[in-house]
Amino acid sequence: MTVQEELAAVNLAKYRKAQSDLDEAEERLAENAAELSSRARIKNAMSVTASRTGVGVRVSHGCSQGRAGGQPPTHSPKMPKIYF
Repeated sequence: MTVQEELAAVNLAKYRKAQSDLDEAEERLAENAAELSSRARIKNAMSVTASRTGVGVRVSHGCSQGRAGGQPPTHSPKMPKIYF
């Protein structure tokens, strides 16, 4: 084998190794993208379900009606009431 043939064989091996590394990186990227997409779908579905069922935190910024007898509400209108 001549020097040129040996050099060509080494370069071809380097090229094949680089191509293999690139293919593996593309596969990992595709897997990560699929996982992130799946997580986003799940998060979106959970958000939609929570908004439809009323699950979550609801904040009231005051009372539209006072207590019986026309008295003012018992909580401060400046501090919101939080319902779970």
